[in-house]
Amino acid sequence: MKGQVTFEYMVLSLVVLALLSISITALIAIRENSSRAMDVVLFKSSVTDLYNAIEEVCAMGDSNSLEVFLKRDVSVEYNGNDNVVKFSSSLPHVNGTIIRRSICKVESEDLSAGTVIVSNNKGEIEMKKKM
Repeated sequence: MKGQVTFEYMVLSLVVLALLSISITALIAIRENSSRAMDVVLFKSSVTDLYNAIEEVCAMGDSNSLEVFLKRDVSVEYNGNDNVVKFSSSLPHVNGTIIRRSICKVESEDLSAGTVIVSNNKGEIEMKKKM
């Protein structure tokens, strides 16, 4: 009878370990997906903050500037024919670009996360990383 009880505990332990490994695998997948979703949200937040600063500096006129804190890297492209500013990300899981219109000409730039100074230089918006 003693051997039977030990065998039952071994089988029970094996089942518990199998359930734990399945749970841990699922939790890791959930964490990776939530991390990717957070990257998308922080990218969109950075684009919104940057675009709002661009428009505000444009409206304030020449020689004005604002500081913006970007939470993720942002690439900025300007198409002067359409007055369109395209914001994109270097992260592969942040698909697509965000497109906005701007009255002022915007300098194309690849900006890394951190504090950025957005300034108006004679109607052209310049963005530089704060040192």
